[in-house]
Amino acid sequence: MWKVTIEGIRCFKTRQEVPLAPLTLLVGENSTGKSTFLAVTRILWDLMASEVEPNFNEEPFDLGAFDNIANYTGGRKGRAKSFHIGVEFANGVSDETQDANIRLLATFGEERGQPAIQRTIVRSGNYRIEATRAKEAPETVYTVAVGDREQRVKWDDAKGPPFPFALKYGMHLFRRNMPPGEKEGAMLSETEWKALQNLSMSAFMPRRPRPYAFAPVRTRPKRTYDPRKETRRPEGEHVPMVLARMVSSSSEKTAQFAQALSRFGHACGLFENVKVRRLGPKASDPFQIEVKVWGPAFSLVDVGYGVSQSLPILVDSLLGEKGQMFLMQQPEVHLHPRAQAELGTFLAHLAKQDDKAFLVETHSDYLIDRVRMDVRDGIGLRHDQVVILYFQRYGTEVRIHPLYLDEHGNILAPPASYRNFFLDEERRFLGA
Repeated sequence: MWKVTIEGIRCFKTRQEVPLAPLTLLVGENSTGKSTFLAVTRILWDLMASEVEPNFNEEPFDLGAFDNIANYTGGRKGRAKSFHIGVEFANGVSDETQDANIRLLATFGEERGQPAIQRTIVRSGNYRIEATRAKEAPETVYTVAVGDREQRVKWDDAKGPPFPFALKYGMHLFRRNMPPGEKEGAMLSETEWKALQNLSMSAFMPRRPRPYAFAPVRTRPKRTYDPRKETRRPEGEHVPMVLARMVSSSSEKTAQFAQALSRFGHACGLFENVKVRRLGPKASDPFQIEVKVWGPAFSLVDVGYGVSQSLPILVDSLLGEKGQMFLMQQPEVHLHPRAQAELGTFLAHLAKQDDKAFLVETHSDYLIDRVRMDVRDGIGLRHDQVVILYFQRYGTEVRIHPLYLDEHGNILAPPASYRNFFLDEERRFLGA
């Protein structure tokens, strides 16, 4: 993803186009829409996959019903009747009439109290594909356009696939259902149909795995675990089972995973290594997760809470697929400042090494400053691979300010309010 569009959702009243980078840091005061932005990012991937209706309440996000999501300004305007989310990303098809990027925009309205897609538009250059759900009939009006020439066809949603997902399955739906007697002069050429087909395939075939979201607070540690199925959960309940499986393997991947885990733990003083101690000879017997900090190893419940809170972040980030995006809410929870800083280096390294992307909601200056120093020292990401999104409230509305770094890790032209609180506290401390 290159750029996210958001309008009419909660505190985001007016349309904003927000850039993303391999490492995107979300900062700002509480209740300024950072978690909402993370949820929207995953929903946009689902729109591109076009396989299921977007779920605004999938763990770990809970945005509520339409009235909880649509912007409310009060007064005569009241609540917005619709809201819009969109994404701009690289076009995988080279065509002189198409742009380098594809833009997808979806409009949601209220249906039985829940948000429902009313319109989807995909465009690139002169080409446009549009789907609009009829208000009083179970049908969709599909439009294909090249410049100012358009063709429309109605599609009965009962025939499947339902709105708007027919867009994913190609232009044959349009051509097969063209009304008889269509004027030849209005018909599009074979070359144009092919270009529209390519646009459809490029827009609705995500090239990256589905984004994985972490909960803001991970599950509490236990002294003993019973083997069970590894079902990934935002709170990290599956991580002990993953560790037990990895430790029992002798593959090269396991060795690299263990080294990366120990490298992070040693660098921040959190632990030297993580071990699994089985309490019986069978695979079904209980086991314990032990951490070596110094001297003998200790159970997870006998060491600092930061270890159990950080392990899900470390394990799932390391084992995630290449190219995957991770959505994080305050990964620094319960971590010492030294570990918070090291987490910045860890995430930047994975983004660079495995082409992974991280959207990180954080309140940690230590994490952000480490990323900036690594940029300066040339040991992390390039300056153009990092963006800081500063969420600033203006009355009832929030604006997102993209802040960029230079080659020395300096933040370019931040709003005055970005550091006001910290500067005011420092001046107060100094008695100024």
